[in-house]
Amino acid sequence: PFLRKTDPHALAVAMTTVKMGDQLLLIGCAEGARLGAIAVKVGLSGRAVAVVSDEQSAVRMTRGAAEAGALVDVRMSPLTKLPFENDGFDLAVVDDTGGLLVSLRPRFASLLLSGHKTVELRRTPPDVECGALVLMYESSPTRRLVGHGLVARIDVDEPWSIWKQHGANTGITRAEFDSYFEGASRA
Repeated sequence: PFLRKTDPHALAVAMTTVKMGDQLLLIGCAEGARLGAIAVKVGLSGRAVAVVSDEQSAVRMTRGAAEAGALVDVRMSPLTKLPFENDGFDLAVVDDTGGLLVSLRPRFASLLLSGHKTVELRRTPPDVECGALVLMYESSPTRRLVGHGLVARIDVDEPWSIWKQHGANTGITRAEFDSYFEGASRA
């Protein structure tokens, strides 16, 4: 019988959908080898940048990238203030931030960033604690990380009650709200 050595990071790499030429942002580093395996997929035509908050994470990322043969620009910064102005990334991989990455349509990202929307609605409540970091990823056509914030609180209730409490701060109409939560018993 032949023993086949499996790649322990194959599933994580496949789940990211990273491909040759991508502009990849890695945030945090709990497992350097896994992130190195993801970063190597961008090849020489892409770019991989890792933002870590401490020296141990920087060492893990540097070692993981070297073992995978990936070129990764490792930067130390608080994860609540990423060191980028208008850099566009095709993909962001969050590892060990204890936070949340939310994908937002451009309309809602703009409203959140301007302060005209202060409540984000989800059919499934996020599994994070109050105070957790939230990274905001703007979906197509922009496809980039556009901002961050902190979870102030998480309210779960019947949809009519959530609308009553927060409707004015959601950035959507009552008709849009009703359509989004149609058939849901909790919001």
